Amino acid sequence: MMRVCQRRHAAVLAVPLLLLAFRARATPPDNVFAALDAATLVCTCQIEQVEQPAGARLVIARAHTGEVLKGSVPVPGGALAVVQELVFPSDVASVTKGTSGLCVLEPMPTHSAYRAVLTAGPYFQYAMPKTPVMASSLVELARQWLALEKLPAGERTTQRVQLLLARVADAQVSQDALTELGSTPELGALLERIGYDHIGALLRDDHLPLDRRRALLTLLVDRHVTAAVAMLQAVHATGLTPFLHQAIVALGGSIPVAALHDDLKAGTDDERLAGIDALGTSAARSKDDRTRQDAIATLAAVAAQDGSAAVRIAAVDQLGRIGGDACAALEPLLGAPDTHVVYAAGRALGVIGSPAALQTLAQQFKQGSYDAQVAAVFALREMATPDAMRVLADVKTNPPDPRLPRVIDFATGKEAGHN
Repeated sequence: MMRVCQRRHAAVLAVPLLLLAFRARATPPDNVFAALDAATLVCTCQIEQVEQPAGARLVIARAHTGEVLKGSVPVPGGALAVVQELVFPSDVASVTKGTSGLCVLEPMPTHSAYRAVLTAGPYFQYAMPKTPVMASSLVELARQWLALEKLPAGERTTQRVQLLLARVADAQVSQDALTELGSTPELGALLERIGYDHIGALLRDDHLPLDRRRALLTLLVDRHVTAAVAMLQAVHATGLTPFLHQAIVALGGSIPVAALHDDLKAGTDDERLAGIDALGTSAARSKDDRTRQDAIATLAAVAAQDGSAAVRIAAVDQLGRIGGDACAALEPLLGAPDTHVVYAAGRALGVIGSPAALQTLAQQFKQGSYDAQVAAVFALREMATPDAMRVLADVKTNPPDPRLPRVIDFATGKEAGHN
């Protein structure tokens, strides 16, 4: 009994220590460029020794410093003590003796709980713990990036964006460059001043992995860079067309309807998903009834026939996005053999929320399958109009399937669990 109490007492004491460890530092940077900005010391280094004090959840690396690119070392040419916190049981030392490269560091807070097990002296921690010692090949990049700190704010930001764009094609830091671009304030205005030639060249570069080019398109969409539409419309690149169309439409541009329909014939799921998104977005905002009806028919066919469940569900979701005109196309999908499509169709009708959608959902309790009825329950609950709730109350009173009252209780929050 005493041992159990001791273990519990130790666990209780460990919690505040763990919390203090978390409080010792803010969320670390998520890319090398942000880490260079956050660091107080950037230098070349070589790890000479790695040790873990007995009973402590930390590792101390002794690093010999070389060229200092930012900040200053306590002893020029001497060794630094760099602490890595082992917060979780699975954590292990991130560096080994002999590792060399670029150290991007910040002082270890004096209030860290781990100071209690360290001898007196200056200690550092890695600014980007996931990459404690960066490759030596990044030293020149660090020099270029840090040199821009001396420029006036406006010029510095412009040149940083240019440097980041130039590094998107660099496999070593491509994702980091995209991440940092995504966090750049006023990115759209900066790109408009710089011009879009370099982005266009990146998108046309077949040697640049497709996922990087797609990420660049996503960046433009996420940051609402609408001025990039003209550039995007002029880009032609193998394997990128559906994603280009998706970005152009998302930014308010237009693509010929026939081209959007062709995107749905593409070979990969991702290409067809992009095409579905573009077609649905375009149809939802179109004022032309023929265009909307053609899109509805195409999406309904994809929802019924495509070989990918993800593509079928995405097509159904886009029908819901188009709105009331799609109710008639959604009704037969409530009888689809794929239950995922059935539930998606119910959800789409709930999103539409029109009287016709309500009637279609209510009809399922007279002639639909059990899955269609369950889908209708949750769709009506999401609609939450007086008429929708009245239908649910009637079904609960006179259920076509004895399982439905419990489903309705679960959907309306009156039951804690449902099997």
